[in-house]
Amino acid sequence: EEIAAFRKGFFGKLATAREEDLKEKAEEIRASESAKNDDLLLRAQRAEGSLNEARDGKAEALGQLARQEEKYNEITAELGRKYPGAAREIRELERDFDKYKAEFGGGGQAPAPEAGIQHDDDEATRNLKNAAARESAVNARNSGPSM
Repeated sequence: EEIAAFRKGFFGKLATAREEDLKEKAEEIRASESAKNDDLLLRAQRAEGSLNEARDGKAEALGQLARQEEKYNEITAELGRKYPGAAREIRELERDFDKYKAEFGGGGQAPAPEAGIQHDDDEATRNLKNAAARESAVNARNSGPSM
């Protein structure tokens, strides 16, 4: 009976208040953690969406690359059939291209030798000079030895 009276008295009220306070705090913590989890879930879903978009873009780019490669192979094969020596010339140009890419670390278009590019040339002028220098190199290679 003393214990029952003790629980009903002042200390019982304190214990009940403490228990309710703990329940409130636990509920606040649950709500806070739930909000954090919801936020993390939303961020994960957004990241997954971005990843899927990147995968789709990569698949599309690979498809375009495959179509371009197929087109290139068909064109070069047809040129090889129609023009004697074209296949050899194409292989030489591919080797030259690979050599330039290797020399310049694969970054951008490698400048042609003796292109005459100046530091203040704009991109269009550089491209034009590179193309002219490459064409000259191809023509010189095709002309054969001078007699």
